[in-house]
Amino acid sequence: MFWNRKDALIEYVEAEAKLLMRSQAENRVILERSRDTLMNILLAGAGGSLALAVSLFDKGSESWLFYGVLLISVYLFGLGVLLVLGNSRGYSFLPMGNQPDYLYRSEYKDLDIIDFKELYLGTMQQVINENRENNASFSKWLGFIRLLASATPLWLGVAFLFEKSCEII
Repeated sequence: MFWNRKDALIEYVEAEAKLLMRSQAENRVILERSRDTLMNILLAGAGGSLALAVSLFDKGSESWLFYGVLLISVYLFGLGVLLVLGNSRGYSFLPMGNQPDYLYRSEYKDLDIIDFKELYLGTMQQVINENRENNASFSKWLGFIRLLASATPLWLGVAFLFEKSCEII
């Protein structure tokens, strides 16, 4: 009877772990799509701002407006670089399947299948923990870049105030 209860518990925990790992993988896909969308927005904004800066320069617009738009373009390109560098920091995602250390090895030959599953569940828990931490770090990094991107319009004000302060001096 104890064997059946333990076997049922192992099966339940293994099924729950697989569901959690699948959920984490889906979350990772959403985060990567969000990153890609943010990169597209940053590059579109940077390219559009650069084109506008060139146009303003050709028209002889006020210098604060030209420099402000140029600054926005450089700023958005810089955020794109930060996004790529942050992504290369190692937000890895471990596979949901069997880890290489827990594929069949000769020392496992005397293990009962329940004991082996317990060993394997320990590995699954490590994968779940690491993937959760990586997804959380990845999400925080995306949020930080979004926060910086939301401050983009402030650069026009900085350019305007800089020009006005130069006029005073």
